[in-house]
Amino acid sequence: MKVRLFASEPFVPRISTSTKSLLAVGLAVLIALSSSFTTRALNPVVATHTALGLPSAPVMIESFNGTQSYFDVNLSNVPAGYDVTNGTYHDWCVDITAGMTRSPAIHQVRLHSSFNPPGDLATQKWDMVNYILNHKQGSALDIQEAIWYFVNFGTGYSPTSSVALTIVNDTLANGTGFVPRPGQTISIICFPIVILPGSSNVQVTVIELTVPSLIGDVTGPDGQPDGKVNMRDIGTIARHFGETVSPATSILDLNLDGKIDMRDIGLVAKHFGDKSL
Repeated sequence: MKVRLFASEPFVPRISTSTKSLLAVGLAVLIALSSSFTTRALNPVVATHTALGLPSAPVMIESFNGTQSYFDVNLSNVPAGYDVTNGTYHDWCVDITAGMTRSPAIHQVRLHSSFNPPGDLATQKWDMVNYILNHKQGSALDIQEAIWYFVNFGTGYSPTSSVALTIVNDTLANGTGFVPRPGQTISIICFPIVILPGSSNVQVTVIELTVPSLIGDVTGPDGQPDGKVNMRDIGTIARHFGETVSPATSILDLNLDGKIDMRDIGLVAKHFGDKSL
């Protein structure tokens, strides 16, 4: 008796969507733990805000006396597509040694993140300024005096109000290394451009900007956020899985519970594929 052998169809297992997600996370963990995963060590202080979109060309500010802030400034000449736009912003003085001519005077400035300050401003205590702007107490003048305590260009300024001193003490106790999270306030430096020789000094000020919310974007090809949420972000968080961290200084703790766990990976997965402008 002859036996016929029939070629059978190759067996292809069906994988559910949930299983694919688990495999993706597992792959991310393997990539993150691999010795060949060569992205630069994450600097959470710098990494949070290097993706901010600020124009490199000068913009214009027109200053007014503020009520909720020391100044209000009208920002203009800002091209489209940046995280700052033409409009009015709360503004604070960080240079007690110079003056600011109010409207209708218009001043030309360049904008810098307080996490990437220009020149000598790099030595100032911007973490303290950012902490103050996110933990406001008292009046605008109380807040301004507290800011001058930390950024005073060597004048050794001392606050005169008791509320300002309370802000200073709170900031000294809790502000070191503070990093604004998405939805919080970051200070953007308005650095004046002196066009004509002999022009009078113009105050360096900082405007308040809300940190854009792109949840899950914690890294990129160079170790810094790149404006998109992808497997590299999952891999970076997986690499730090199980660590206990400070929610104030680590951008990897997405749900602010002080530890890196599956909830953080889950938040990245939920926003997987999101992109900024």
